[in-house]
Amino acid sequence: MGIPTAAQDHPLFVAPTVTSYENITPGNIDDFNGSFSLTVSANPTLASSSSATGLGPIGIAVTGAVIYNDQEGPNVPIDNALPSLDYSAGHTGPQSYHYHLEPKA
Repeated sequence: MGIPTAAQDHPLFVAPTVTSYENITPGNIDDFNGSFSLTVSANPTLASSSSATGLGPIGIAVTGAVIYNDQEGPNVPIDNALPSLDYSAGHTGPQSYHYHLEPKA
């Protein structure tokens, strides 16, 4: 199985360098046609203690991609999903393209 023509012809496609296309989570960035919203206080304060974040979006990058925490599922470390991450440390997931790590692109 090679890289599908639809992916090769996509203007934003970058071939994986650390893994193979077959190991990347399937789907293109533009397959998701939904929305997320995030409310941020204009005057945030530092919490007195830290707590774990839940699964799903915990932030939004300036690119519009959502940011997830460092787990791939309930109590599943991101290590299990590293082969599916693309060059920018993101992949498509159950709802959208998202980052798990700091994007380098």
